[in-house]
Amino acid sequence: MNEMMRSGLWLLAGVVIGAAGASLMARQDSPLRGAVVGTLAQGLAVKDKMLTSLEKAKENVEDLVAEAKQAKPVAVAQEKSK
Repeated sequence: MNEMMRSGLWLLAGVVIGAAGASLMARQDSPLRGAVVGTLAQGLAVKDKMLTSLEKAKENVEDLVAEAKQAKPVAVAQEKSK
């Protein structure tokens, strides 16, 4: 079996599995649907927590930069006075 035929079979298998998954997800009473919804809900909660943490980190960095900008003229003035 050559490489092209093998790739084609993998593609066909993927299409069949995808179609089967889509038909299972289309049914409202599917237990798989409940599991997927739960997984997505938890993923969204994790995303929200990460965004909150990143926002806090960004604010902390911005505060540090602002403090450094304020401290810079003081340090330069102290060096000139020496």
